[in-house]
Amino acid sequence: MKVSLIYAAMLSLLMFAAHRAHRSLDGAAAAQAPTVEETLASPYATRLLSLGHYAVVADYYWLRSLGHFGDATLHRDLYPQLEPLLTRANRLDPYFRSIYRLAGTALTLNGMEIELSNRLLRRGLEYRPDVWEIPFYLGFNTYYFEHDFEKAAEILAQAAKLPGAPEHTGGVATRLAAEAGRPEIGLQLVEEILAQMPEDENDKLRKQYVERRNTLALEVQLGWLNEAASRFRAERGTAATSLDDLLSAGLLTEIPQEPLGGTYRVEDGVVVSSNDDRRLRLPEVAKKQLAPRERRSP
Repeated sequence: MKVSLIYAAMLSLLMFAAHRAHRSLDGAAAAQAPTVEETLASPYATRLLSLGHYAVVADYYWLRSLGHFGDATLHRDLYPQLEPLLTRANRLDPYFRSIYRLAGTALTLNGMEIELSNRLLRRGLEYRPDVWEIPFYLGFNTYYFEHDFEKAAEILAQAAKLPGAPEHTGGVATRLAAEAGRPEIGLQLVEEILAQMPEDENDKLRKQYVERRNTLALEVQLGWLNEAASRFRAERGTAATSLDDLLSAGLLTEIPQEPLGGTYRVEDGVVVSSNDDRRLRLPEVAKKQLAPRERRSP
């Protein structure tokens, strides 16, 4: 009993000292974002210092993760401590599902390395194979950021088999496998993520996902606008020179509002957006996957 009390006292003292040290470092001006080595013990050392009280110390790092992500002043630096804090909480308690949810959303902010999110999500597949959100977020990352459509379909199919998964998840996985690269699929995925976000979710995070939704919506609109332009050329034997040509021909009922706040125009018979520099860009692996479907198109 006495030994247990001594351990508890030592643990409390260590946690208090670590907290004071972290607060001091957080408040200090730094020329660059702090590194893991400067502020945190290694995950292995953290586990040793927990003296077997893994869940208690995991909760401490989890709460620090939430506090760090909730600090709007750190958004410019892309929350430099978020991944290290989540990693330590996860190493101590790999069964804590909320860690994977934050890893699947907050660690995918623009400018972050997507592998940070994927590393924790893949660990989640190992320890929490019963949680559908984990393969769902990993499947979205694989689709949206890595453009590996075949792999994304496999991961989403895994999510669809788990209790609680949205009914359409299986259909999305099937469509993605059959027609890789369709932006409608990504739009459906990001809509589901936004629907799951609580109203009090970090505002910066929600804005990131709204922008992704709008970027995918832009691809959807450009797809059917250019389909109308192709039909105009086929029927008239000449290229359209404006969107009004498509309206007059009855190929459009209205000109849609560009999702990113820009405008559409016709150049050499092709509909383009003034936000062309913000469009999704496919790497070579995605282009190769799309090539067979494109060759079959009329």
